[in-house]
Amino acid sequence: GDPPPRCPECAARPITFLEFLPMYHWETLTPSQALVALASAPDEVRAAVQGMSEEQMLQKPDPEAASVHSLVFHIAFDQELLAERIEKMLTQPYPQLEGVAAWADAEDEQIPVQQLLERYQRSREETVRRLMHISYEDWQRSGWHNEFGRVTILQQVCYFARHERGHLPQIEEA
Repeated sequence: GDPPPRCPECAARPITFLEFLPMYHWETLTPSQALVALASAPDEVRAAVQGMSEEQMLQKPDPEAASVHSLVFHIAFDQELLAERIEKMLTQPYPQLEGVAAWADAEDEQIPVQQLLERYQRSREETVRRLMHISYEDWQRSGWHNEFGRVTILQQVCYFARHERGHLPQIEEA
C-alpha cells in the first residue's frame, strides 16, 4: 500500500524509505557466485536426506507440513523448470515464462526419492555446464514472467538457488 507520511519508528519521510523486494530470492549474485550456488545445491539436498528411509520421507511431520518426499520432488521439479526457462531465454527473444505450482501429488509419490535426486542432479549438472559457457551479456537476457514481470537469467538462477535452500530447513526438521 501507500507509505505513511512518516516512519512510525524514526519519523523519516517516505522519500527516504528503502523498498524491499517481496522476496529476497530476487536479489542477484554475480554469475560465478550463482554457478557455485547451483552446483553445490544437490550435495546439500542429498546430505539433508541421508539416512532416511523412503517410508520416513513419505511421512508428514504434521498435517500442514510437506513430506520430505514432496519437498525433494518440488526441488527436482523446480530444477527442470529452471532449465526450461534458461533455454527459452537463451534461444527466444523475450519469451513468456508462466508461473507454475510445483508440488507433488499422489502419483508423484511413486517415484523414489533416490530417483528424484538423480534426476535433479543430472539436470542441474547440465544447467551448470550450459551456464558456464554463456557470456556476461547472456546472463542479462530476459523473459516476461506472468507474476513478476521482466526477469533475467541471472535473477532466475539466483531465485531458484535461494528458493531450494529455503526448503532445506524443512527437510532437516522433518
